[in-house]
Amino acid sequence: MTHPQDLALREQARLVAAGDLDPGELLDTTLARIEERNGALRAVVATFADRSRAMLAAAPPGPLHGVPVTIKDMFSLPWRGYCNGTRRELGPRAASGLFRRLRDAGAVVVGVDNQHEVGLGTTGRASPHGPAGNPWNPAHCAGGSSGGSAAAVAARMVGGAVGSDSGGSTRLPAGWCGVVGLKVTYGSLPYDAYTGQNSTLSAPGSFGRDAADARLLAEAMLARPLPASDGGALSYILKAAREGAKP
Repeated sequence: MTHPQDLALREQARLVAAGDLDPGELLDTTLARIEERNGALRAVVATFADRSRAMLAAAPPGPLHGVPVTIKDMFSLPWRGYCNGTRRELGPRAASGLFRRLRDAGAVVVGVDNQHEVGLGTTGRASPHGPAGNPWNPAHCAGGSSGGSAAAVAARMVGGAVGSDSGGSTRLPAGWCGVVGLKVTYGSLPYDAYTGQNSTLSAPGSFGRDAADARLLAEAMLARPLPASDGGALSYILKAAREGAKP
């Protein structure tokens, strides 16, 4: 039988919705997997089992009902203000806009991810918690600044995680860790209690093991479906090549 943590984010959501996977069991196996694999990676800097169980008990129906996710340390939670890669809470203890979107989608926030100090770095090595390690080789960098979020997904601690991106802070660690990172459009969700709220370059980003998982989490963050695409210019070029026409 496949371990729950080895299932894709969308498969976890589907099985929970169908009643074939108990969300309490999924939460317990998530916490256990983090405990098992996080030591060498330092991807997750805080977990809160009791808060997560309370969140699960109150979780409404939604696309991520009962599914655990982690978030970068740039977003506040009702019980923990963001630290932004430092040792001190710099933001208010509040339900940030991102937290509200995840909560309303039925997701369970199970941990806070490591990041490059104050979000200013591409390696993830500068952190009071130690550098976020790459799951493929913990001695190597996970990337930055959202390295912990990318590593948590790549190491199969969680099916999905949230980062942020100003100049590559979601896309770079996704590439380094072999997962998919999707930066959403600036201002497309509430920015309150978010470190990047005053920057027109900064936007949250979703991490998944593949594009479908990153899309599902992004849709929960945006509270709307993302439109289907025909593949754009690349699809047109490939179609033309198959038909023997000049693009």
